[in-house]
Amino acid sequence: MPLADQLLAVGFVLCIALAAAWAIRRKQGRPFRWPASRKDDQRQLTVLERLPLTGQHTLHLVRVGSNTILVGTHPMGVAFEGAVAANFQDVLVRATREQLAQGGAE
Repeated sequence: MPLADQLLAVGFVLCIALAAAWAIRRKQGRPFRWPASRKDDQRQLTVLERLPLTGQHTLHLVRVGSNTILVGTHPMGVAFEGAVAANFQDVLVRATREQLAQGGAE
């Protein structure tokens, strides 16, 4: 019977975790769906790509509505590049040229 006791304990812990998740979602005013699916809602903000450059520098390719923007994060804040060209490599080449024109990498 020790196996049955262990399974009962695991089931009890899972029930408590689901109840806590339901209570938190209800308090936030959002409906609780299990499993959490996004098929029915149309998202306006999606992350298309994420490219970590260093431990503290990251590039994010984000679609907002029908526009695609490039977002760079660094320890001092966030930098935005407006509309992204169809070819992501062109954007990276342009950013590299601008950085070299400003005095190179820091």
